[in-house]
Amino acid sequence: MTTFVAVKIHYDHRKDLPIHLKYSRIPNPEEYRHYTDLYNEGVGGNGFHECMNFAIGRDTVDFYLSPTCVPGNNRQLDQNGNPEEFVFFTFTYQQGPILPSHIIGVHAGARLLPRTARLGSEFDEINRNFERLYYNAQAPSDLVTLFTPIPYDHEEGRHTRRYRVWGNGRRYIERNHASNILNDAIQKTEYALRNRGNESRTQIDNQLNTLKKIKSSYGL
Repeated sequence: MTTFVAVKIHYDHRKDLPIHLKYSRIPNPEEYRHYTDLYNEGVGGNGFHECMNFAIGRDTVDFYLSPTCVPGNNRQLDQNGNPEEFVFFTFTYQQGPILPSHIIGVHAGARLLPRTARLGSEFDEINRNFERLYYNAQAPSDLVTLFTPIPYDHEEGRHTRRYRVWGNGRRYIERNHASNILNDAIQKTEYALRNRGNESRTQIDNQLNTLKKIKSSYGL
């Protein structure tokens, strides 16, 4: 059984990272402080722990989910007692100062991890107010990608159920929502591929192939 989940995270608006390398580097103290300042202003989560969510490895991607985004205990095993599989779609906060209310990436084929895979010790130096942080999910590298961002409206009902207010944290979504997200992402990415220079075509083509593979794998 596969569960489709929408989660909200901060947008990585560090200017030195190209689009396809967002969320691939641990922030320095100044960058991290920027996100805690946003939290103190009422925007998003307290910190930027999601910063390594799209650090593509050879075979797998370990990624972080905030406590409000981790599926409940009743969702972590399927009806046969096996680890449930998840597809996580990444949404940006509505109040974010850059690229608010967009869907920017997907982790398909994901499984939840036990508390064993620590985020880098660099986090201990960045903000000593936090307990040690752990990656809590893993997905195959060939089913993980950022994509050309697509805007969403939580009242529209196309990418999630209709919500008067979403707030933060996770939302479970249906197959038709997942299908709409992938179709819209593929359309946007195909448009970007036609209108970008040769220097970025390889990255966009990789994103497009991954999106199509996810769509095919889940019969969406």
